[in-house]
Amino acid sequence: RRMAAERRLEQRAGRAMTELALDGNKGFKAGDDNACSVYVTKGDDVIAMSIQTLNPTMLPDLCTITEKLAQLSQDRVN
Repeated sequence: RRMAAERRLEQRAGRAMTELALDGNKGFKAGDDNACSVYVTKGDDVIAMSIQTLNPTMLPDLCTITEKLAQLSQDRVN
């Protein structure tokens, strides 16, 4: 239920969404030029990582960073 709410929020924000899985846990990433979020289910919980910036040209690809943070978190909770 919570994952569905997160999807609706990202859809309303107009972000592109892509399905993904980390260590067997399903989720999705949502991003645009200024933000990237990764949501992954863990049992009944949702683990969320998000990076937002007003100046994306000063940073590496936001989704690459966010996915790495999400993977590191999954490695610790699995």
